[in-house]
Amino acid sequence: MNWEKSKTEPEVRYIPAIIRFLGHDPFPAPQTLGERIVRTREGQGISRKRLAAKLGVDEGALAGWEKGLREPQAKYRAKLRTFLQRG
Repeated sequence: MNWEKSKTEPEVRYIPAIIRFLGHDPFPAPQTLGERIVRTREGQGISRKRLAAKLGVDEGALAGWEKGLREPQAKYRAKLRTFLQRG
């Protein structure tokens, strides 16, 4: 109920189950690279910390990409592209 009234947000680990239950993704379509990263990561129920480890980057760097404050370095773009394509 609190989710529906926007009093709280679901934890990342619950988002895949919410999407399955609803039969669609209720969140707005991503417009930027950062939004795509967040949407894909959350859609898979992956924490920022876990994705950063999987990509081999610092969690702060990943947060910067997600917020649009930084661009991924060339050596991380291929891994990030693969992650986004699987999402």
